[in-house]
Formats: sequence, C-alpha cells, structure tokens
Amino acid sequence: MFLQACQQRILLTAVFIMLTTAVLVGLSVALPLFQSAQQGIDKATRISVQAHTSSLDHLLKGYQSIAEQFTSRTEIRKRLVAYSEGNLSLEKTIAFSQPRLADAARKTPSLSGFFRLGPEGEIITQSQKDGLGFAHVSELFPQLNGQTLSFRDDPSLHKRLPPIGFYFAGESLKIVATAPIRNGQQDVIGMDVLVFAPDHWLAQLQSPEHLDPSTQLYLYHPQNHQAWLIQDNRALALGPDHALLQTLNRHTGQSYLTPINREEKTLFQSPLEQAPWDLIVEMPQDALYHKAYDDLFWALGSIALMMLIGALLTHQAIQPLIKRLSRQAEEIQANEQTLKQAASVFDNAKEAIVITDPDFRIDKVNHAFEELLGYACDDAHHTQLTAIMTELSADPGQIKSILEQVDARDHWQGEIWYRTHSQESMPTLQTISAVRNPQSGRIAQLIHIFNDIRQHKAREQRMKHLARYDSLTQLPNRASTLTELDHRLDHLDPNEHLAILFLDLDRFKPINDQYGHECGDEVLKDVAKRLQHHVRSEDWVGRLGGDEFLILVSGKHLNDHALKIARTLIDSLETVYSVGDERLSLSASIGIAMAPEHGKEARALLKQADQAMYQAKAAAGTSVKLADAPAEKT
Repeated sequence: MFLQACQQRILLTAVFIMLTTAVLVGLSVALPLFQSAQQGIDKATRISVQAHTSSLDHLLKGYQSIAEQFTSRTEIRKRLVAYSEGNLSLEKTIAFSQPRLADAARKTPSLSGFFRLGPEGEIITQSQKDGLGFAHVSELFPQLNGQTLSFRDDPSLHKRLPPIGFYFAGESLKIVATAPIRNGQQDVIGMDVLVFAPDHWLAQLQSPEHLDPSTQLYLYHPQNHQAWLIQDNRALALGPDHALLQTLNRHTGQSYLTPINREEKTLFQSPLEQAPWDLIVEMPQDALYHKAYDDLFWALGSIALMMLIGALLTHQAIQPLIKRLSRQAEEIQANEQTLKQAASVFDNAKEAIVITDPDFRIDKVNHAFEELLGYACDDAHHTQLTAIMTELSADPGQIKSILEQVDARDHWQGEIWYRTHSQESMPTLQTISAVRNPQSGRIAQLIHIFNDIRQHKAREQRMKHLARYDSLTQLPNRASTLTELDHRLDHLDPNEHLAILFLDLDRFKPINDQYGHECGDEVLKDVAKRLQHHVRSEDWVGRLGGDEFLILVSGKHLNDHALKIARTLIDSLETVYSVGDERLSLSASIGIAMAPEHGKEARALLKQADQAMYQAKAAAGTSVKLADAPAEKT
C-alpha cells in the first residue's frame, strides 16, 4: 500500500509538474504571439484610418479652394469695396454682382447654395439650387450664439468662423466653406459662404478601404462634445447620454489614433486638419481581432492537446526506465516542434525582421526582408546593417544616438532609409527592440522591424506640392510667391536691386464671359507658359489669383532692364491664343516697383506695383508703368 501510494504520489507529482510546465510554456509562446498580432492589427488599422482621414481632408481642402476662387474675382470685389466705402449703392452692387456670381455658382459642382455677405452681414448675392434647411445664413454658425454677422462692428469676426464646417439639419448634412473678402488695406469687408451638397464627401467617408463592413463612422466635435453617426448618407445626432460620448469623455487625454476599448468595441479617433472635427471609427472587437482570436484559439487548443498527450505519456513512462527515457525523448521532440513554430512565425511574418548583434551585424533575416530589399539571406548574413543604409541614415553620430536610446529605453522607432539590391533608396518606419542577457543585463541582440513607407512619402510630397503651387497653371501660388518676395528682400545685397512686376491681364473677363471658364483656364495656362519662357531661370513667376501674376527679377542696374522685360512679356502675351477652333487675343498691364528704391517692405512694394499697374491700365497706349519715386522726408 505504501509503495502504491508513493508511486501514485510520484505519478501525480510528475503529471502536475508536466502540466504546469506545459501551461507556462504554452502561455509564454501563445500570449506574446497574440499580443504581437493584436498590436500589428492596431497599427494597420491606425494607418488605414489616418490615410482615410487624409483623403477626406483633401476633399475639404478642395471645397475651401473653391471658396477662395470666388473671392479672387477682382472686378466683383472692387464693387463690394466701393459699396463698403459708400461710393456705390447697394442696388448697383447687387445688380453687378448677382448675375456674375450666380452664374459661377450654378457651374460649380455640388454647390447647393452661395451667399456673399456685405460689411453688415447683409446679403449681396445669393444662389440656391434647393432647400437648404435654414432660414438665415447666421444659422450656419451656431458658435456665434445669435450674434449679428457684422464685420464692420467686429473686425475679428471672421477669425471665429472656421474655413470649413458642417451644418446638420435633421438627418441631413451640409458642408459649409467660408472665405473673407478684403479691401486694399486688408480689412475684412465681407465674406463668401458656400454650402455644398456632401454626396461625394459622404461617399468617400463611408467607403474606407481595409475596414470591416460592420464599422461605424462618427463625426465628433471635441469642443462642443457632440457627435453624429454617419450612416446611409444620413447624419444621426447622438444624445448626451450616448455610450460613445461617455466613453470619449472618459478618455479626453487620450492620444489621437490610440485604440480606445468600449465594451466589445474599439474606437479610433483621428482629427480632420481642415475642420475642427474628429473622425471616430468604431469597430467590433470580434471583427477587428478575429484573426488574432483564431490564432490564439488554435494555439490554446494545441496546448490543451499537448497537455493531454503529455499526461498520458507521463503516466506510461513513470514505471520502467525505458518508458521514462521514451518520455524524455518525446519532450525533446515537443521542444523542437515549439522552436520550429517560433521560427515559422519569424520566417512568415509580413513585416521585414532583422536580428543583429549590438554592433548592427546581421545574424538572421526573414523572407519579408528579402522581398522588401532584394538581399538574399546568405548575402545578408554577417553583413553590417549600416552597409545597406543610405549615407545619411548610416551616419555614425545618428547610429550612436539610436543605440543610446535603445540602451536607455530598450526600444527606438524612427525613419531610416535603405538602399535596395537594385540601388533604389527606400524610406522605412523602423522599430528596434533590445534583447538583454538575463545574467549581465547587457544587450545581447537587437530586433529590427520595419515597413516600406514609400507610398506615404509620395502622398506627403503631393500634399506639399498642392499647398505651394497653383493647381491650374502649376505656377507658385500666392502664399509661395509672397514668401519668396520676403526671402529675396531679406537677402538683398547692398549693390543689388529687386524688381517687382505686377501683371494684370486686359480683356480676359470678356473671354471668360463669351467662351466660358474652360476656355479661360486654357488661356491662363498658356499665359503662364509664355511668362516662364521669357524670364531667366533665376527669376520668379507666380500667380496671385484670378488674372493677376507677379514676376520677381533680381540683379544690378535693373531700371531699364525691368522695363525691357516687362515690354517683352507684354509682346509675348499679345500673340494670338488658339483654344480649340477659337483664336483669341488679349493684352496686359504691368506695374513695376523697385527695391530698395521704393522701399524694402513687401506689402508696401506690392501696393506701389499694384498702383502703377492700374496707372498703366488707365493711361492710353501705355502698358508698363514704373512706380513713382517715394516722396523725400523733410
């Protein structure tokens, strides 16, 4: 009996030890894999949500650009300036502005309503294609709390009105774009308010790529703590007690794009750059992490099965020595299988993974690394990882800084550029994690995980280009041109001069009116090419807006040379334009201001060049006018 009890105790102890070991080993393998898979899913979802937000911002930027184009119509703006100064009656202002702006509004896609407001908020021009759901324009701006839209009484009123916003009426949504109108002193004398039908924007919003069909999308206003569910092109307002708003209220300090868990759902919050709103993406956790759950289920099932088999093997192996040795062999085989599984995870991971020693000498790479950079595993083995980096990324000072951060924090993340096997430069987002020796605590290995971000870089470059260049003529836009003017004035040598040529097209408006804006656009593109063709490579040609251009010419003894360049440009612009079957002609007037002769302040120089241009336009037979010399101070 005693021996049987001892045998039973030994057997139970052995089984218990084996089961406990199996559970710990299984969990130590399965849980990190599950967490890694979950983090990978979160990362991929964040990138997808961020890319989707960027595409929505791009569309909103287009609506804002349309609003700015309306305000850039010079002749109509002049009438509003005259009216604001008391030099023109309201009736004449409306009679001149209404048909021109209404015609432009009708030709603008998706534009449901257009309103031009005067200095006191009065409506100068309006155009509506259908019912907009509000009685007065002021209802589009609830943040004013009923305040009158008077730009004369409140010069800073336009700063409190967002350039892009949303207006909700019942279950419908409208996109509202605003653009202030300024006089020659840059005072705000009115505002254009454009109301767009959101069909295209909502279609883009409700068709996010790489997201589960069960995803819910919300528009959230952080300041007012209000949210609307966007579903089937409808905007459904959420009550203040809605679970989503309560969750967001508890996570007000949460970083953007960091997952927020709510009950059985996960939220991703991403801000819109063009409007004071956030995009909230709500995904069911079972849909978001189903792949990770499946992997964990199979891993735990495998562990349970291995535990059962191990228990049976232990029971059989504890009696004779041969069976005990057999059990040991089975354990070794099981351990080998576990190592093979870990190696399989490493080799089949979709992200490029490199294991190096602390000096960046490559020890092992996975298949994703081979596919991404084109280097075979055998060629990369024992190679310095810095040898395939670009010169800037492989800078010893930068590598030293990275290693210091890894040693201090056990990880580092940032952008590193590599040279592929075909010598192509590739930007990557790289994460470096440290594996330390448990005895000494020193770094034994470094694990590098990186992703190709070329497409992200390309999108970033496209956005920068759109921000700096005019989309029609591909010339630098107004903001870039004014920045260049400030730069040249700040770096003007004592013996150097700068000529500012303010060019305005003559007879361009009749072409637009008679042949349409598409024809006018083709003429503007031809004008841009001619201007660029007749200036030097170091000179600057930019479009200020509408039919106004600015040319910057630097050099010595520029007075006569600037006049000669201006006449050459006018001669080139007077050549006949061929647009389809039409042969068109126009001319231009140029006003010239010189720095430092007329000053070194950009705004004053632009004003003098603008005045000189209007003097040239008013004088018969004169197309070029040099600004008058500034009066001498006594």
